[in-house]
Amino acid sequence: MPTIRIKNNREGNVLAKLKAIGSKNLTSAISLQAAKYTLGQVKAGFRKESDPYGSRWARKQKPDGRKILTGKTKKLKRNFETRLRLGGGFAIKAATPYASFHQDGTRTGLPARMIFPDSRGLPDKWSKKFKSITKAEIKKITR
Repeated sequence: MPTIRIKNNREGNVLAKLKAIGSKNLTSAISLQAAKYTLGQVKAGFRKESDPYGSRWARKQKPDGRKILTGKTKKLKRNFETRLRLGGGFAIKAATPYASFHQDGTRTGLPARMIFPDSRGLPDKWSKKFKSITKAEIKKITR
């Protein structure tokens, strides 16, 4: 199943550094805010019918009046599991078993319609937001 795992902020490993100075509450706060933002971006992808990098999803072969990847139950769009990791970071997982077919496409012709970032890494917009979340949370505890 598709999952996005963020272990720490890739720009300077900020979460790892904060953990080293013993600030568990701070890393949890950063992880929580980053997870909320990421889940919002995933859901925005469904609204915009585009992948995390801004590319439009392939059109449906048989249009039925609904948005792409939005079936009758909207199960794929609504079912994500979010977990904060103990050492900082988070994981968001699609809870439907067929999500990976949409993420990666299939050999039988189902085109890939990415829900999560792929091996290219985080979109720049996400990285910038993670930095601003980190700065804001640090500012909160250093007041």
